[in-house]
This record gives sequence, structure tokens and C-alpha cells, in this order.
Amino acid sequence: MNNMLKKSIAALLSVLALCASHIQASEIEAIENVIKQSEAAVNSAAPDKWAEIMYSDKVIVVGEGAPASIRGLDALMSTIKGVTSSVKRCSINVNDARVTDQISWAFATWMCQPTEGEPFSVRALYVLEKEQSGWKVTAEMYTMGEM
Repeated sequence: MNNMLKKSIAALLSVLALCASHIQASEIEAIENVIKQSEAAVNSAAPDKWAEIMYSDKVIVVGEGAPASIRGLDALMSTIKGVTSSVKRCSINVNDARVTDQISWAFATWMCQPTEGEPFSVRALYVLEKEQSGWKVTAEMYTMGEM
């Protein structure tokens, strides 16, 4: 292979790597935006908006102290309504995120001030799928405490 062809291939690979890095960064930003919009919905006591922004209809949620997994958005709605009615304010920080073509994951920490009682933190792992309307959580696992 001649030197000019090698340089051309190397330049092309560099451009492709830069494009892939930019695409991944914009997808991570999109996921972070979903989580921040969900935070705003929680703080506005808007359970339907939170559900619409964040969760897929086929979501599965399991967490600390839960007797069984919650399957489907309809089944999750009572928990979502319970959270939005029992907190004064929550902040959600994305601790880390990874993106693939169709499935991604994010680790996040919720810090909440309930309407009564002591503040609490929740660690969550979200698995997100790219749907027509954007990134949606299809699986969530949580436990109490900070990252």
C-alpha cells in the first residue's frame, strides 16, 4: 500500500472516530435531558408528565424492599403518583452513562426532600431504549443511598 493511500485511510478513520464520539456525546446529552425533564416533572408534582417523558410502556422496575418487579407503565403509575405526592423536591444527578445504537444505560442518584421526614437518596440504574419519541427507560433497578 502506498504512503498516500495509508495517509488517506488514517485521515478517514480519524474523521469517523470524531463523528462517532460526537454522536455518542449528543446521545448521552439526550439521555441526561430526559432525566432532567423527569426531575422537573417530579418537582412539579406531574406524575403523568414524568411517566410520559421517562418510561417505556414495557418498563420493568425492581428495587430494594420491593416484593416483586413492577411490569409495565400502567402498573408503575401508582408508584409514580406516590413519589410525586410525597416529596417536596428531588434532584437527580447522572453519575455515568453509556450509549450504543439502540440500548443505553445510565447510573443516577436521586436526592429527595420528602413532605415529612428526613431527606433520602436513591441510586438507580436505568436501561434505556431508543424509541420513536426518543430515549425511554425500559428497565430500572434502584437501592437506597448515594453513589
